[in-house]
Amino acid sequence: MRSTLLIRYRIEDFARFKRVFDHFGTNRRQHGATAHRLLHLSDDPQEMVVIIEFPSRDEAQAFLNDPKRPLALVESGIHPDSDRAELLEEVEAFTY
Repeated sequence: MRSTLLIRYRIEDFARFKRVFDHFGTNRRQHGATAHRLLHLSDDPQEMVVIIEFPSRDEAQAFLNDPKRPLALVESGIHPDSDRAELLEEVEAFTY
């Protein structure tokens, strides 16, 4: 069953965040990630929402538990207490 990680971060600088996020893409793919979306709140561009798709819950959980992830968060300028991740399982998908 497909799983989605919904992660919220508070960032300092988007360019810095994006550079590290892109570099960490290899790691996401090694854990099975198939797609991602980056969004920010319309009234606060420092509040990022990251959506990452995985084929399974186990792969998403392995990504969250990767020991390299905390260092990448620090390098990208994410405020340490703002890493909030939720693991979602798809119930239905429909395209309009």
